[in-house]
Amino acid sequence: MKTRVIGSLLLAGSLLLAGCTSSNGPSSTGSATPTEHNSTSPSPAFQVESLETPQTTLLENSPGFIATSREADAYGAPLSLVGVRAPEALHAPVEEWTDAQAESFTVDVSQLAVPSDARLEMTPSQCGAAGSVLCYVINSQVRIPLSVPSPETEISASPSAPSHPTETAVPADNPGEAPVAANTPASSTPASSDSASPAATSLADGGQQHVETLSKSKAWITNFEKGTVADSLTLLSDEGKANLAALIAEHLVSEGKVEAESVQQFLAVSPSPGSSTPASEGSPAPGSVPSSTAEGSEALPEIFDAVFLNSDGSVTVLVSQGSLLPSEEGMPSFLVTETVEGKIASLLTPEGLALRDVLISGDEPTPIPEPPVNCEEFSCVALTFDDGPGPYTAQLLDTLAEKDVKATFFVIGRSVANDPAMVAREAQEGHVVANHSWSHPSLPKLSLAGMETELEQTDQAIEDAGVARPFLVRPPYGDENSTLLSLLGQRGQVAVLWDVDTLDWKNRDVSKNIRSTVDNTRPGSIILMHDIHPESVQAVPAIIDQLEAEGYIFVTVPELLGGDVSPYTGMTVLSQHNIR
Repeated sequence: MKTRVIGSLLLAGSLLLAGCTSSNGPSSTGSATPTEHNSTSPSPAFQVESLETPQTTLLENSPGFIATSREADAYGAPLSLVGVRAPEALHAPVEEWTDAQAESFTVDVSQLAVPSDARLEMTPSQCGAAGSVLCYVINSQVRIPLSVPSPETEISASPSAPSHPTETAVPADNPGEAPVAANTPASSTPASSDSASPAATSLADGGQQHVETLSKSKAWITNFEKGTVADSLTLLSDEGKANLAALIAEHLVSEGKVEAESVQQFLAVSPSPGSSTPASEGSPAPGSVPSSTAEGSEALPEIFDAVFLNSDGSVTVLVSQGSLLPSEEGMPSFLVTETVEGKIASLLTPEGLALRDVLISGDEPTPIPEPPVNCEEFSCVALTFDDGPGPYTAQLLDTLAEKDVKATFFVIGRSVANDPAMVAREAQEGHVVANHSWSHPSLPKLSLAGMETELEQTDQAIEDAGVARPFLVRPPYGDENSTLLSLLGQRGQVAVLWDVDTLDWKNRDVSKNIRSTVDNTRPGSIILMHDIHPESVQAVPAIIDQLEAEGYIFVTVPELLGGDVSPYTGMTVLSQHNIR
């Protein structure tokens, strides 16, 4: 690989790094693996190792953790976004950051001739857990194919293209050497440090295609019992950031990835890592990223993406792509351990120290309480099943348990009397059991006494099965009139219909059931299916998978209505947003 000088400066005009080997970006899982050159410590107080993959853990290892995902597209380019519902404190900051990545990606692909060739993918993982403290990290990766023009092809960027780094020639450090390439900003507007923006300008036809891959990571540490959450970088003090920058810069020199001369001025104004020597008055914070290189010049990028406070007391540092090493070398990461007790602690803020104490305690992770689903904020949908229990209800319950989805069952009273254990299982597994009449007649065609008998016999059969008396009623065929609604109001019950009729009773076809459900579901929908038909039950796994991939959360009908259905007694609910 040819040497290049990097235009991202750690101190104004003082740090130019020359890359000569490659470094891989972080992975969502794996163990810390040092590279070949990891024995040299730039400071007697610390040991620095280059990592092939930062140590993270599968999210399933955090009891009660609830991740969310959603698929979207920008100009036909796919976006795969992630989020968090539990612990609740992580939801808002994670969504804000992921939305920023999606917005930046959308702007970038709008400049491409074929946007659908690009993609944005997010990989979440856990970077530590003990007690009620959890570390959560997301790696966002953008892949955009760009044209690499042949030498005779003239390149002209669109004047409306977003500002991104471009390559220009800068003089070599020594006279007589050929100029080398540097990343210099295309305009005076700095890019946000929280969004990875690839060079997405459409180039002239000709040349070969090159896939630009840019990674950006963010980590948060939350104490969910206290309801607090912090960006991992805020847990480092300013001096701690400075010392980490100096440590890593010296380590890169020791590995031969940068030239010693290029960091001499930087290290000259920085205190020795681990020492308390102050910087000279008027100089920038040692090793920090100043807000500008000089008056009138533009802001410099952040050096770090994230830090992990590890259970053994060490610190894992994810360095921003393109800051210390050339962008094509990915996002390097490093493990920093202390050789003198208390030195890692000296890098942290008081909040960072408190969270680190919990993470190194060795305590088993506390189960995260599941928050109630706020269907005003999330895209909720309710699966409902009529006419059971039947011969396929057990299979359906197994599927729902495997998918961790709760549903609402509108049961036939005489079927409940024939199989009370199945109805008891429905309730025991967290599903809602509701009334669908005793024998499935059109209730408005009955006398008032006939209506009441159908409802009361079914309520009693449900109670006899050991399940609470239901407060939801689905009139067979969706038939209702004012007499029925008045009766339901007197009984403290709510009529529940639907806005997505899968026609599964008619289709008897798995593929059609899947397609009709997925195509017609909207936020707040109530989906009508029947657990007495095998094709309906067989369609459920794919329906759940596809709707969850679109960002839907499955809830029961009471959850869809906010948990309290009493305001709707004597009324008809067709969906979350259609109540009459």
